[in-house]
Amino acid sequence: MELEHFFRDAIHISDQALLDQVADQAQMVHIKKGQLLIRQGEGQTQVYFLIKGILRGYFLDAKGRDITDCFVFVCGAPAMPGFELGESAPINIEAITDSDLVSLPLSLIQELLDHNDDAVRLYAQLVLDSAKRHWEIKTVLYQYTATQKYQWFLETYPELIRHVSGRHIASFLGITPVTLSRLKKSLQTGVQEG
Repeated sequence: MELEHFFRDAIHISDQALLDQVADQAQMVHIKKGQLLIRQGEGQTQVYFLIKGILRGYFLDAKGRDITDCFVFVCGAPAMPGFELGESAPINIEAITDSDLVSLPLSLIQELLDHNDDAVRLYAQLVLDSAKRHWEIKTVLYQYTATQKYQWFLETYPELIRHVSGRHIASFLGITPVTLSRLKKSLQTGVQEG
């Protein structure tokens, strides 16, 4: 995918000068399944946008358990560990599948945010979209039963079920892998009987 087309079609940059500037400094990045793109605690020098693949954001809790926080799988979605540019990453971001991304230097993003109103509007929209997704996830985690959580996951992320391990899905939904396995069997049995 040509970089200018990617930024226009997937990121929705319409200003030609801004489009030229980001396309000129962008780099293609390929990471293999299981590879970390961003490590928790490290400062960031690049901002990444997904072209194709599946990424998982996760952190370790106080007991050292791996907790899945989010998935990135839509073309054009930012693979950002947090909202604050330049801060230490609060989570890890790992490739669930081989993935292709575009990276931009953080210094360019910060310069654009200081001097370009279109860049500010675009960044604000990306942050708002991410916040909405994360609040939806938090609502599901705290207000839904285990069955409702799994059904929501299947409806919201139908393409992920074939690529993401049950352990990661269970962690994301705040249920145990055993509970997830039972839910899968229960729903399969219900479908077969129905």
